[in-house]
Amino acid sequence: MWLNKLSHKSLLTALIVAGLALPLTTVQAKGPRKPPQEALDACEGMSEGDSCSFSGREDEAMSGICGAPPHEEDAVLACMPEGGPERQ
Repeated sequence: MWLNKLSHKSLLTALIVAGLALPLTTVQAKGPRKPPQEALDACEGMSEGDSCSFSGREDEAMSGICGAPPHEEDAVLACMPEGGPERQ
């Protein structure tokens, strides 16, 4: 009987620890995300405002314009997909 109580306490403790650890594994870094390498490569040697295209996730065709992320000094141009977030 004491083994049964011990097993329940161990299981409960494991579930609590797992529940507390889960949010720690899903925390993302604060700040803007960096563009994917494909988006950077698509604008290499181009000027801001030039049309660009690249293969996105799962090889989907992405097209847009070359631009720099707002409020970043020394930002590198990246292909910003059409319909993406507005730049300020």
